[in-house]
Amino acid sequence: MHIPASSMISMREAGSEKRSNSRIWLSVAVIAVLVCIFWKGSRYPALNEKAMMGGDTPLSGLSFDIIFDFFPDSPLYWAFAANVGSWIVTNWKGMTFGVLFGAAILTLLSVIRTRSFKNGFANAALGATIGAPLGVCVNCAAPIALGLHMGRMRLETTLAALIASLTLNVIVVTMSFALLPLHVAATKLLLSLLLILLIAPLLCRSYDYVSFDYDRDGDIDIVRDNGAIRMIVHRNDRPAGNGLWVSLRDAMGNSMGIGARVIICTGEPEIAPGNGCQMRQIKASGGYQSFDPIAAHFGIGEAREATLIAVTWPDGKITEIRGEEALSGEIIMPRAS
Repeated sequence: MHIPASSMISMREAGSEKRSNSRIWLSVAVIAVLVCIFWKGSRYPALNEKAMMGGDTPLSGLSFDIIFDFFPDSPLYWAFAANVGSWIVTNWKGMTFGVLFGAAILTLLSVIRTRSFKNGFANAALGATIGAPLGVCVNCAAPIALGLHMGRMRLETTLAALIASLTLNVIVVTMSFALLPLHVAATKLLLSLLLILLIAPLLCRSYDYVSFDYDRDGDIDIVRDNGAIRMIVHRNDRPAGNGLWVSLRDAMGNSMGIGARVIICTGEPEIAPGNGCQMRQIKASGGYQSFDPIAAHFGIGEAREATLIAVTWPDGKITEIRGEEALSGEIIMPRAS
């Protein structure tokens, strides 16, 4: 029996969608179980106990739980060991929850197509909605934030969830209004909301960008992500001179020549003052969530071409091209054998 190719494709897509749906429901179930266990068995009882005790809450250096006693005249090594032990006991439940929850949210996000809104402020509100009910400390919130980030949630969502977990959970807000004067508690809450819903998305608005000659007209343009799931091109249209791109190829293993230094001259073909020489280093880097081209860009003004291109490879070997071989535009230089 012959089955049309279109039918086979539809069957595969239906099977893939069914598997994705099962992973979504399984991830949601795991997250719900983790949250219920943590909320009822650890975090909220602990926060409620601290709220009831108020200023009488015991403190030991870095933690609330005092497992090992130490005194002002205790040796330094014992004070250090006691603080570390108490800190571990205080945080082991929250850190376990944070790691498991982060893994579960990462699994869930891997099968969800729409993870964000087009508006950065809405993404921050989404992060606050995720983080506020969790009520975990900054140590335990870190792996959760990592899971959100690795799941390709927007940066403002991750940052808002991280801050909201500490400042907007119901017990902390209740403690603030119970223990502090009304105007102080209200100011604290207002500043927290301002930080999460306004400042965080503004800080993340233009965080990731790449700079390169987008239209190959000799000057540098910028492409950035403005936090709205779309790219914006800032094209440099100012009158400019000529440009030169130099890319390297190395068959010895470092195929892109990362770490090499490239020098060009537009005057006399010698590396000397007054010959219009410039130097760039080939780097594999860029801004946040971005990567600049692995090439060296030179602005050469009114010059039509470079008279000398010299490459010092990471192992110290030098490759040069001179005179008529040193052209303008985009040049790919292989390593001399």
